[in-house]
Amino acid sequence: MTPTVGLADDTVALISAFPADVVVVDCTLFAVLDVLDRIDQRFAVLEHTLHDFLASGARVAGPVLWTRGIRVRAPRRHATPILVASVPGFELPFLSQRALSAVPGQVVYAGAMTRAVPARPAAPTVVLSLSTFRFADLVPIWQRVLDAVDGLDVRVVATLGPALARGEVRVPGGIEVHEWMPHDELFPEASLLVGHGGHGTTLAALAHGVPVLVLPLERTSDQPRIGRAVARAGVGAKLSRRTDAATIRRAITRTLADDVMRDRARRLGDAIRTLDGPGRAADVLELSAAAGGEVSGGRAPAP
Repeated sequence: MTPTVGLADDTVALISAFPADVVVVDCTLFAVLDVLDRIDQRFAVLEHTLHDFLASGARVAGPVLWTRGIRVRAPRRHATPILVASVPGFELPFLSQRALSAVPGQVVYAGAMTRAVPARPAAPTVVLSLSTFRFADLVPIWQRVLDAVDGLDVRVVATLGPALARGEVRVPGGIEVHEWMPHDELFPEASLLVGHGGHGTTLAALAHGVPVLVLPLERTSDQPRIGRAVARAGVGAKLSRRTDAATIRRAITRTLADDVMRDRARRLGDAIRTLDGPGRAADVLELSAAAGGEVSGGRAPAP
């Protein structure tokens, strides 16, 4: 039995004990999505990164998963909208796409699921935050990033995460080192995030109006696409994971001095906070529940 099949059985048992109008399901739990459709249970598909990345991944993974009896791209009769916990392309025009819908398969961008305020650092502050997962070459990449900020006349805060022990890297003097810090404590004081392109951390920084310098750690993940989206939106830049410390240092100093990029990131942060991700997601789910039998038909009325 695969883990997702076990989760599917558990989900059915929970619904039997606690009936629900709509079940929210992670987009990667294919077996759970399938079983909910078979038992005529309405559900919403939750995506936690850029929709275009997941859509392209489904096209690749579909034939492989189909051999295991798992559908990826097949339509599901009882699915409500695809609820994306993001903003399209990290670009300001997304605010024109505010329509809510209960139409099956329609993509609805909810926004950032994070508390955020406008960043107002007392002094130039660079946050270093790479992955909590130990990707290949994480240690040497961390070392190059740390060497890049050595001696910079800025405040530097590094969150090493559980995947890296402090003794595995040489930390220059003057750098604040933490294993972990909440985003809503870090980013209100930040001028720049140097990260790996993880969707959650990147979107949290942007929600605070903080530019992002992305060094993707895994080329098959969403990280390179997120780095390109950040650069295309003009709210940061993307570098290769093999970039040397001197080049990273120049990118940091150039980004900190870029008033246009900082203003663009500030305006994007204002727009993301206006979207009110948690409230918007709740509206979509309430609309889907209220639609009842109409979910598989036309557009439900707006709340």
